[in-house]
Amino acid sequence: MPRSLLLLLTACWSPDGPPSAPAAPPEADRCSDTTPGVRCWVSVPGATFLMGAQATDPSAPGYDAHAASNEGPPHEVTVAPFWIYKSELSASAFGTCLKSGACGKEDVSDEGGFSTFKLLEADARISAPITGITWDGAKRLCGWLGGRLPTEAEWELAARGTDGRAFPWGNDPACGVSKYVVGPPPDPNVDRREMLTGACTLTGPVLTQEALGASPYGVIGMGGNVWEWVDDAYGPYGGAPSSEERVQRGGGWTLEDPWDLRAAARGHMRGSAQINDVGVRCVFGG
Repeated sequence: MPRSLLLLLTACWSPDGPPSAPAAPPEADRCSDTTPGVRCWVSVPGATFLMGAQATDPSAPGYDAHAASNEGPPHEVTVAPFWIYKSELSASAFGTCLKSGACGKEDVSDEGGFSTFKLLEADARISAPITGITWDGAKRLCGWLGGRLPTEAEWELAARGTDGRAFPWGNDPACGVSKYVVGPPPDPNVDRREMLTGACTLTGPVLTQEALGASPYGVIGMGGNVWEWVDDAYGPYGGAPSSEERVQRGGGWTLEDPWDLRAAARGHMRGSAQINDVGVRCVFGG
């Protein structure tokens, strides 16, 4: 981890509560054309854009034949400038947060063959997205970084920009989704799931996501690999939110339809859920 980020964490974190969210990450941790790898922050300018999608009226704004009912109605949203992590947060980042005391072991599941926390010491999993993390755990991880969870609107803007594209990389799925098989009984502990295809949803290191197509702002992995928690409680746009369910965005490796990876697609479940295709990405400012 860059020294500047460690200094930021020391300055922001307090044992009495979550850190304050500064307006921007340290300059040394901001992405640039020469920044190696993906562990840096991307600037997203403030913008007004059409959020959501609808599949009922081809002549109306936000039409997408693949849209689900909970993606509408499309509505105009203005978002202030913010910074977003270029990739999903990795298992190694969570491990460092855990060692610092800012995150807790109860924040993640350590069960199952695809638990990246359980396999944290395995080299192949260190750079994989942290999975099985709760919504509260995701908030703590972002707070440890000095930031916060993105709002739904911030996430969607970072994923699709202002031109109404379906996917972060454009309007075509451009890749296949994962297919997986589960090994036969009697031993349920022998996990024989295999990623047979799946350029979009391949579960693997966050570094691999760069090849799948970046968003208009250069953010990677916003379609596939793992779903990402956002701050919002789930509910219909313009309606009453749930008291228990939180929103997830971006789609995960268990999906079997590439159109489910569209940037307007919405997932939701209880914030306490620990699922093996759910992770997190964080933001600054806003």
